[in-house]
Amino acid sequence: MGRSWLYAAVSLLLSSAETAATSTLSVRRYESIFSFGDSLADTGNNPVVFSWYSVFDPVTRPPYGMTFFGGRPTGRNCDGRLVIDFIAQNLGLPLVPPFLSHKGSFRQGANFAVGGATALDCSFFHTGDSPGSNQFPLNTSLGVQLQWFESLKPSLCKTTQECMDFFGRSLFFVGEFGVNDYYFSFREKSIQEIRSFVPDIIRTISTAIERLIKHGATSLVVPGMIPSGCTPPVLTMFADRANPDDYDTASGCLKEPNELGMYHNSLLQESLGSLRARHPDVSIIYADFFSNIMEMVESPGNFGFEDVLTICCGGPGSAFCGDQDATTCEDPSARLFWDGVHLTEAAYRYIADTWLSSIHSPANARYSMRERDVCWEFCDKMEGNKVRCRFCYKILNGGISRLKFHLSQISSKGVNPCTKVKPDVIEKVKAVIAAKEEHREIQILKRQRDTELSVRPRRIRDLPSQPPSPEPATSPAITSASEQTQFLALEVSPPVPKLSAAANKARSAPASEAERCIAEFFFENKLDYSIADSVSYRHMLEALGGQGFRGPSAEVLKTKWLHKLKSEVLQKTKEIEKDWATTGCTILADSWTDNKLKALINFSVSSPLGTFFLKTVDASPHIKSHQLYELFDDVIREVGPDNVVQIITDRNINYGSVDKLIMQNYNTIFWSPCASSCVNSMLDDFSKIDWVNRCICQAQTLTRFIYNNKWVLDLTRKCMAGQELVCSGITKCVSDFLTLQSLLRHRPKLKQMFHSPDYASSSYANRSLSISCIEILDDDEFWRAVEEIAAVSEPLLRVMRDVSGGKAAIGYIYESMTKVMDSIRTYYIMDEGKCKSFLDIVEQKWQVELHSPLHSAAAFLNPSIQYNPELKFFTSIKVEFYNVLDKVLTVPDQRQGITAELHAFRKAQGLFGSNIAKEARNNTSPGMWWEQYGDSAPSLQHVAVRIVSQVCSTQTFQRDWSIILRNHSEKRNKLDKEALADQAYVHYNSTLHSDSKIKKGDGDPIALDAIDMTSPWVEDSDSPNLTQWLDRFPSALDGDLNTRQFGGSIFGTNDTLFGL
Repeated sequence: MGRSWLYAAVSLLLSSAETAATSTLSVRRYESIFSFGDSLADTGNNPVVFSWYSVFDPVTRPPYGMTFFGGRPTGRNCDGRLVIDFIAQNLGLPLVPPFLSHKGSFRQGANFAVGGATALDCSFFHTGDSPGSNQFPLNTSLGVQLQWFESLKPSLCKTTQECMDFFGRSLFFVGEFGVNDYYFSFREKSIQEIRSFVPDIIRTISTAIERLIKHGATSLVVPGMIPSGCTPPVLTMFADRANPDDYDTASGCLKEPNELGMYHNSLLQESLGSLRARHPDVSIIYADFFSNIMEMVESPGNFGFEDVLTICCGGPGSAFCGDQDATTCEDPSARLFWDGVHLTEAAYRYIADTWLSSIHSPANARYSMRERDVCWEFCDKMEGNKVRCRFCYKILNGGISRLKFHLSQISSKGVNPCTKVKPDVIEKVKAVIAAKEEHREIQILKRQRDTELSVRPRRIRDLPSQPPSPEPATSPAITSASEQTQFLALEVSPPVPKLSAAANKARSAPASEAERCIAEFFFENKLDYSIADSVSYRHMLEALGGQGFRGPSAEVLKTKWLHKLKSEVLQKTKEIEKDWATTGCTILADSWTDNKLKALINFSVSSPLGTFFLKTVDASPHIKSHQLYELFDDVIREVGPDNVVQIITDRNINYGSVDKLIMQNYNTIFWSPCASSCVNSMLDDFSKIDWVNRCICQAQTLTRFIYNNKWVLDLTRKCMAGQELVCSGITKCVSDFLTLQSLLRHRPKLKQMFHSPDYASSSYANRSLSISCIEILDDDEFWRAVEEIAAVSEPLLRVMRDVSGGKAAIGYIYESMTKVMDSIRTYYIMDEGKCKSFLDIVEQKWQVELHSPLHSAAAFLNPSIQYNPELKFFTSIKVEFYNVLDKVLTVPDQRQGITAELHAFRKAQGLFGSNIAKEARNNTSPGMWWEQYGDSAPSLQHVAVRIVSQVCSTQTFQRDWSIILRNHSEKRNKLDKEALADQAYVHYNSTLHSDSKIKKGDGDPIALDAIDMTSPWVEDSDSPNLTQWLDRFPSALDGDLNTRQFGGSIFGTNDTLFGL
């Protein structure tokens, strides 16, 4: 207990210095997408099915595909991409191929959706048909699509466990279903009759989900119904029989078809809730079509739409889009509907953005308040804190709380009662309000009782209690001048009261444990020792620990505790070293240089049990005398030549021929480049392509304007629910591409904010820079460029994530880079020029700079690659694997029997072929797999474990070079230098230890928590000074050394770190 309260207390000491942080969502890695649905998701099955019935499909002719596919129709009912396409690209997967027309592999997914498909079997709609009647709907229902899926399944996986693993890494889309069931019924049945079989449709969808879960699906997205009363075909169908009262005055949509859709969605969400209860380990996400489309219908200007209830392509008369007589609007991005019920690419893009937030964070979707509060079934969630009543269609500010008073007709300030709510709903909502009030009273009584029975210590600064305000807190952006004046008054604190004896007793802890907490806090955060002797610090400790509690002095910290913590680190490293004989290890050489031929190298050692910092060496004299080999030779001898598998270096120093000398004198050691550094270099070259650089500069104009004007920044954060627009990454290039992705995600909210009445009436609206920002936001070419850049860079960012943070990724780097190149070819299948510009960068750097024979050997030994028949690069890695094997098998006894062992591994014989080994191929690390199942091939097992257990990047954690630079850049007393070196040793290793815990969580290894306020995305400068970045991977300069400069914001010459 002593440690926990002290950590919390000391963290308060630095809280005022913290910058705003962006929350990093856990992005689940999906390897494939399987989609079921109708024309809203069909990527090319429709023409095949229509040909079976000798029906011509107009989607096979232009202008279908005009926006994205270069005017080439692809079978999509759209001018460009669908929601499923945007999601696939965002997840770094190829566009989902149509099952009926694709001739290649389906290992990365298949699309079974067909235009015109229904949830119910087609026989339901053809009962009683006379000969020659309409053949629609065709036999492509959800049940038929599931049969197609099950026929494909044997080609994807064999055993039950293999299928569970494969589909557990897949994302499933079940729907949208229902639109066609209702549309085909509108001509023959009344709305009331159609409502009677809505439960049957929901039951069919739920049964299909259960069926997919049994096959191994663990992540499913289930879209709801669209507001069909707003679609041009339904508006046309009901035009002759609808009365003026049948239309919603606010939107112009038909009420009854929309109410049918809301009824469908309500039952669907209720059913999904039951499924989640039965399958708690499965993520089932409800995807909202209805509210998104209604928002676009009711506020078209926020999305750049000029016309929302008429089609872009089709007519006059009965001419279909694609017919010779059909007309096409000039700008599809200014329309909501493309050819009828189908939307334009611009609309699908916005919907995809809203769905992706739930897909990336399924926990939020599964346990949202919407599903816990029964009143959500009576409304639709709108933008921000707005909800729309499903009875009177009134939009209310204030969320679900105000809706309850609206529906219950209980009097409440600012809330008008609903005039169309049903009596049973009124009573139900009143009961909910009464139950909540009763619960609140019980909690108040409980708190009062707890207060009477306990001694509550006063806070350090106890302010007078304030009565709760009936109004919401005022935004910083709109704080009144009088309130701001109050903030300027200097607050003089009264003397800090001491804690009572009772409180001291309750919080008592061994003094040594408290001292340890303080010492660890100092070393982990690089605090100046003199803080421990400051008056305010002592007051804080007494306030928290009781009168007389002092904590360790500065002298005790830098003698007793420095020695003790260093000894503990050394003990931990000795435990790790014991494992090296089996797993081997990698020496990491992470360097820093300046423009004065000053060079420092941090040496660390990485193995499966962890990474630890070894030492820092001033390499400057070694470089000048061409003696870098001796430097590395010393480190190898210190670690043990038999333990070292490889040395990884970054790109900051020109090591000359050191790599060749090392590999010549140490036959079993390999010299490999840093994968993070090389991938960052690829991203850097991406950003230098003219149109990419131009797009980044435009985007930075936008973000700099927002982040340099407090009122605008506050309004932006308010519109984005507190999220940050700018993302800071581990390098400048990573920051650039992460921020572009963030801009794309927040595009609708940004446009809405800049076009909002609040902004339009502000003093910022007419500024020249503001006008430029609005022009950028309204520029479709800019957004197309952002979208392209985000799509083409995401695979490389994924590689960066895989290789960073100390992961043993060497067995995957070859496959990952192959996927990067495949994704570029797929994305630019219609643009050979752009494809070549990006592909040349990746291929050149992969082949010349990054690729190592060890990568090929690790890929060959990786069971998930060795036994995957779909991979096409296997032959190319075989030769390099044998070269590596020849190099590392130095003892004749090891070579005996190696051929038989290789045969057993390749043919999955013995333990390699056991069911448990097969099931573990894709869900166990290669190193552990070989340790567990390689006993029948001992020589090969020894080699394999040592190779596949290694990292492929020096990027194990974020280093702060300021500690080391201070020790190596100033004249110091010898004892002080040794002490500072020890402090760096303890600091780095404690950071590595804490980072290893964080990595087990949901953090993004390539994103930083806090925004770098010196970056070109936020700095107040028209010409960004890139040297202000503490960039770990700078571009190469001429000469022997690369240069790196640090801005004063990182550390300065007067920095008094550790007070030495």
